[in-house]
Amino acid sequence: MELIKLNPFLQKLRHRLRNKQLAGNRVYIIPSRFGLLYLMILSFSIILAVSFGHAFSYYLSALLFVLFIIAAFMSNSYMKNLEIQIVEGDYLVSQSQDYGVKFHAHAIDDPSLSFILEYQSGNKKSSKEVLIHEKKSLFTFYYNFFHWGVKKYLRMKVSSSYPFFLFTTWKYLKCEEEFIIYPKVSKRSFNRHKDTSQKEYDDIELRAYIQGEPLSRVHWKKYAQTSQLIVKTELGGESDINLIDENLLNKIDKEIAVGIICHEIQEHIRKSKSFAYLSREKHFRIVSRPKHMMDIARSLIHEIE
Repeated sequence: MELIKLNPFLQKLRHRLRNKQLAGNRVYIIPSRFGLLYLMILSFSIILAVSFGHAFSYYLSALLFVLFIIAAFMSNSYMKNLEIQIVEGDYLVSQSQDYGVKFHAHAIDDPSLSFILEYQSGNKKSSKEVLIHEKKSLFTFYYNFFHWGVKKYLRMKVSSSYPFFLFTTWKYLKCEEEFIIYPKVSKRSFNRHKDTSQKEYDDIELRAYIQGEPLSRVHWKKYAQTSQLIVKTELGGESDINLIDENLLNKIDKEIAVGIICHEIQEHIRKSKSFAYLSREKHFRIVSRPKHMMDIARSLIHEIE
């Protein structure tokens, strides 16, 4: 049985986000706890220098002040030159389910750097500490969306106290990719209604037979059942391509139905496999491109929002 799969070019695109630069260049900076302690020592040194006029106190105060300013510039520079890209990740996901996105971090000015990446959804905050070696690092960050819907972008926070721990710097990164989060469906509901939403393609009635067409295209099994000549689309041999039926929305709760259909679409995207889609208007088509699969999922989500 030959599976209908996407061509190699589309397999590379699939459901992946590849090398997508996260936008965000404005850097915020404040003294850390250690930096506040350093400021107290600097202030005390200045008071001693002014009160007693010792040359050593002046030199020490000037040195501490210069180091403080240099630390501020270096901390700001390291954070500004930190680049983070999305390498790989799903953008059709289930509500309240952890999923991982692979990131690539690159430090331009320094071979080593540590930072914390944070994302908050509802009351839950996800964070991960990342250490860069030899100017680059590949890591996986896990998200969890508590509300279903269509998110136009992700906003994350990256922070660091590197290199002298005198300042905490941070910036907000914006991933300008659309994430589609479909309603979560219990395993029991999914198993109960799965067979209703997905059928074998061999059982699809496409259209009536037109006189003059080859009789080899007639679905003889349907003819035996209905005494009508039904023709099915030729796909180049036997196929186990599945049918996803949108009419499930008219049979059960719409939120559950959308969750089931989107889950099936997600599985087909992951397997790089086409499917047949039957709309409620009885329009039938073969869907092979991930973009078109995502369009279907997006329209279903918008319908129940």
